[in-house]
Amino acid sequence: MFGEKKTKIKEAKWMLTFADLITLLFCFFVYLSLFNKPQVDLKTGFIVNEKTINALKSRLPDNTVSSLNSMKELFFETKEKFAEKLETLIGNKQTSLYKTQILIESMAIGQVKESTGVLKVVVLLNEKVEEDLRIPLFFAGNARRGPVDPELCTNEGLTRNTEEIQEFDYLIGSEVAIIPEGKKETFFPLCVINDELYEAPEEILVQIGKLRGDVERGNFVTRSIIIQDDEPLPTVTFEIARR
Repeated sequence: MFGEKKTKIKEAKWMLTFADLITLLFCFFVYLSLFNKPQVDLKTGFIVNEKTINALKSRLPDNTVSSLNSMKELFFETKEKFAEKLETLIGNKQTSLYKTQILIESMAIGQVKESTGVLKVVVLLNEKVEEDLRIPLFFAGNARRGPVDPELCTNEGLTRNTEEIQEFDYLIGSEVAIIPEGKKETFFPLCVINDELYEAPEEILVQIGKLRGDVERGNFVTRSIIIQDDEPLPTVTFEIARR
């Protein structure tokens, strides 16, 4: 009887210890969650090229960099598809170690034809948030930006193409993108102005600005977009007067 009582005491102690362990694990994950905030990124594609490989040569092991040669010029629409292919080449361990560096160096430059009219730039959130998230946007590059006008630049493109805006290369409807409560993505329209002038390619740099305290910027907060002019090259004709 005494031995049975002793066994029950041991079981009670073990149960108490197990309960404490569960509590500690719960507290640990809560603690981690305080530091792992939802991240906001601009959606972009990924492609490995010679520039990517040269940028990584001095930072990654030689065998990892050489494995990237088989991915050269393959375009991936999402980082998940890129990482999946990467894992088949260099393995799970090396992918977990070097994935972010490789992704950053493999960001594809976006391109849009001048005649396209509108480009929908997607903003992604990796976790849902409990209230609407306002994301400030900044624009730079050598492309000339016109005024911010939500009535002129809509999701369908420009509502009118007047002479006054012909001096610009693009317009936006807002400098803030909003991801609604419970959603994980949104987009904003970037309206390209189609003129009749031939111009060299022009770059738009889109960047996510400072966010509120419960979210943070991810690794892909800047996107380069090139406007490709589709007007024919100008020609020059000389007339020689005969005497």
